[in-house]
Amino acid sequence: MSFSVVIKNELDLKSIVSEDISEVILGVKDLSRNHKLNLDEFYQLSHLAKSLGLKRVLSFDVLVSESKFEKLIGFFNAIDPSSYDFVRVQDLGVFNYLVNHSKGRFQLVLETSFHNIHSLRALVQRYRNFLDKIILSYELTKNQVIEYSEYLKTMHIRSELLCFGSILLFYTPRKLLSAQEIKEYALANSNESPHKGYEVIENEHGTFMYHLKDLLIYNELKEIEIDKRIDLSVKNNDQMKNFFTYIQSTNSEFVKNLSKKTTRGYFSVNKTDVLFPKLKNSRISRVDDSYIGRVLENKKGKFLAVKVEGTSIQLGQELKFINPEGKIINHTIQQMFDLSFENIDQAVKDDIFLLDSIKKITPQTKVYLN
Repeated sequence: MSFSVVIKNELDLKSIVSEDISEVILGVKDLSRNHKLNLDEFYQLSHLAKSLGLKRVLSFDVLVSESKFEKLIGFFNAIDPSSYDFVRVQDLGVFNYLVNHSKGRFQLVLETSFHNIHSLRALVQRYRNFLDKIILSYELTKNQVIEYSEYLKTMHIRSELLCFGSILLFYTPRKLLSAQEIKEYALANSNESPHKGYEVIENEHGTFMYHLKDLLIYNELKEIEIDKRIDLSVKNNDQMKNFFTYIQSTNSEFVKNLSKKTTRGYFSVNKTDVLFPKLKNSRISRVDDSYIGRVLENKKGKFLAVKVEGTSIQLGQELKFINPEGKIINHTIQQMFDLSFENIDQAVKDDIFLLDSIKKITPQTKVYLN
């Protein structure tokens, strides 16, 4: 069994030297999403990895905007090529540039794309001479993983799948948290479902949102000939050594003691269609009978804003609010206001009217005549 392991520091490296590791993934903070090393620290860690007989992969996995392209390519070109054996790239534009302007073979990260064999074949046919490995999406089913990895093997290209680590749901080069005056870390909740607590992290490369659960599919991958990646790069605690102890002993205490619950994701069955009803919260699905509209905002102690999307509404009528959690709040309109906080007697379709703030009502709450 062969593992690819993301290494953040010397402690991580020393904790895996006795394991069956095919390569280690190292990074410089300028080119990598989660690595914190400067160039000198990277060289030191790379030299140590080589002395231990490990293949070294330089991670260049940031998405590169046009304004930063020349700067980052220049930084990459300045790195000593003897400090790595392969380059791992996420951005297809960067990958295409590198295969035309530099030497060596590359590892291409396709974790958020290429969910069908046809697109994968087309890409391989064009770039096969430059590819050492393709990192497959963890949104593929077991049968797809087997099919894709076997195809890549016939092309003499290795394949890899995340075995244990955080599931990235969303990544943008934009700085979304600092725009809201939030420093580096936040928790996001869904307006349309009960799910809450998604980790949102910002750094110099943009904003990242992670799944509520970590992916753990080691047992499912044991019999498949594919590199298995361990990626704890967004973790603050040291779980590397404990993971390898777990796979040797299959002690369930390891899973119980993890800081986050785990999931097998899409591996056993593709749940793409099954998830749609969950994403479309039935509690806030519009029902046209007596439907008035939806709550846009509830400013505590100040106002509640409602957008009229159905029938008109007027002073004195009774309303029924159904919030995303399914709670029903009844309210009789004693006062209503326009956006200038002037008293009004009615509101018609496409109007936004204001009421006094009401407890337990959140945005996306549906409003009906009672």
